[in-house]
Amino acid sequence: MNIQNLKIPEMYNKVLLKMNPEISKLEIIRVDAIDTTSFSSMAYYNDNVNRYKYLVNINVYFVRESPPVGVLEKYSEILNTCFKHVYSDMHFITFKVIGFVIPPPLTNEERFISLFS
Repeated sequence: MNIQNLKIPEMYNKVLLKMNPEISKLEIIRVDAIDTTSFSSMAYYNDNVNRYKYLVNINVYFVRESPPVGVLEKYSEILNTCFKHVYSDMHFITFKVIGFVIPPPLTNEERFISLFS
């Protein structure tokens, strides 16, 4: 799957950022399509219509002044809970946070320029 054309749904992004102000953005790193085909007669009957579940691997970027308040698993849970509230019929999509991107603190020079600009 070509992830270059994928983006976080606008409504989901808006709700997530509003509920978690320490997050500045999400970046899709990889999407895994998990084949859920079984050999039961029901799966054969459905003709593979709902064959795949998708695991979206994400990097979470944080606001400079607000470091993360939990571990990767906590943010995976936050992303999944929020997604279920926004898109309750999309139960075949889950998120996994695989990395945090935390901006470095401002240097004295950057702080000086910010103050006197």
